[in-house]
Amino acid sequence: GEEEAEWLRAAGLGELTEPWKAGREIQPEELGAVLRPLSRAQAEAVKRRVRSLNHTVKQRFNQRSRARKPDIRDVFKDVE
Repeated sequence: GEEEAEWLRAAGLGELTEPWKAGREIQPEELGAVLRPLSRAQAEAVKRRVRSLNHTVKQRFNQRSRARKPDIRDVFKDVE
């Protein structure tokens, strides 16, 4: 995540990292205006980095939701 964000900042696309910093996925409509002036190869490189950032956000969200679930052994520890 951090490498991709740094790459986007170095490419002059730091505004694309703002949603990621806030813990949100970067939406396709946020990419539209940014990708328009780029060549196809450049746009694909940016999309790859954005997909990677979005994957990082999803992983963080999944880890948080898993952490909230109680351990089944704690729920039934008084049964025996």
